[in-house]
Amino acid sequence: MATANATYTLNERHSFMVNNTFNTFDRKESDELVPESLVYKQPKKTQKNVLGLGYKLDYNDKWSTSVFLKDYSLKTTYSRSYNPSGNAGDIAYQKYVDHTSTTGYGAATSYYLRRNLQIKASYEKTYRLPTPEEIFGNVNDNLEGNLSLKPESSNNYNIGASYQTSFREKNALSFDVNLLHRNAVDFIRPTLNNNQTMTTNVNQGKVTNYGIDGEIRYSYGSRFTAGFNATYQNIRNKTMYEPNQNYVSPFYNDRIPNMPYLFGNADATMFFNNVWKKGNNLSVGYNLLYVHTYYLSWPSMGSKDSKLEIPQQFSHDLNAVYTMANGKYNIAFECKNFLDNKLYDNFSLQKPSRAFYIKLRYYFSKSNN
Repeated sequence: MATANATYTLNERHSFMVNNTFNTFDRKESDELVPESLVYKQPKKTQKNVLGLGYKLDYNDKWSTSVFLKDYSLKTTYSRSYNPSGNAGDIAYQKYVDHTSTTGYGAATSYYLRRNLQIKASYEKTYRLPTPEEIFGNVNDNLEGNLSLKPESSNNYNIGASYQTSFREKNALSFDVNLLHRNAVDFIRPTLNNNQTMTTNVNQGKVTNYGIDGEIRYSYGSRFTAGFNATYQNIRNKTMYEPNQNYVSPFYNDRIPNMPYLFGNADATMFFNNVWKKGNNLSVGYNLLYVHTYYLSWPSMGSKDSKLEIPQQFSHDLNAVYTMANGKYNIAFECKNFLDNKLYDNFSLQKPSRAFYIKLRYYFSKSNN
């Protein structure tokens, strides 16, 4: 992956930006038991490039507006098997190279109604290019690839507000809320493959999403911070006619399955300075993850009592970070799901249980500024 950024400021009001992100992927496969097999010699390559151009107008201290243009490019190299002779067991491969190129655009603006009250809005015509694992799969994750997967396009609308206040010197509160509306075409969603043994990704013709997310955060000086955020997304299937069907889909207007629609986080962290020695600091934190119950399959399938669902989930995490010599040495310890609750992925497969992590970090050069 390679990225490049450049910004040019014309004056206090006008600035221009250019950004380019390039990703390349080339999977090599082999099987020591069958080294001569042609299956593992087939190409699986992608090259993805996103070029962005932007202009920002800072009209005054209250109002700021940006417009931008993005060029999306995806090159995929792969092969498909076929039978050249018609005889049983005769398999050959044909190489394919697909090119996708399209353009997105958008604008964003924000305005301070008061010094501590900001409103903001944005619109973007955007594209989501498939990832290499979505295209080629990943056996380790029980993910089957889909070589026919197309980029997802959508019109995204957002409007939001943020507010900050403080009281009694060290107490601070901030509120943030955002409303979103999304119209997507060729929406990329996970599902089970034909024999129901692996996950794969498919394009859903038309999908809409009306959602809201918000966050509340409190802090007491540099000693304590706590916050809560929640997201609700009403993702609905708006594909009235499925391919090769002349009747209204039974899943029309259903909520998209295998995707959480209500979830949130809560966290709290305390900070202790000069622990055991001046310049050594300790932080101790807690994090809660909540995911509401959602359906494994289309809601319109089967009776209410027989529907399979991914159950409600709570995960409690603890963490501690100890820094020495003003941050030059760091030791981080984390315990995920310390209550050992049952957690599941999007297809109701149980995730690993309680887990412990430790991370050591050392800065060869650390500024004290």
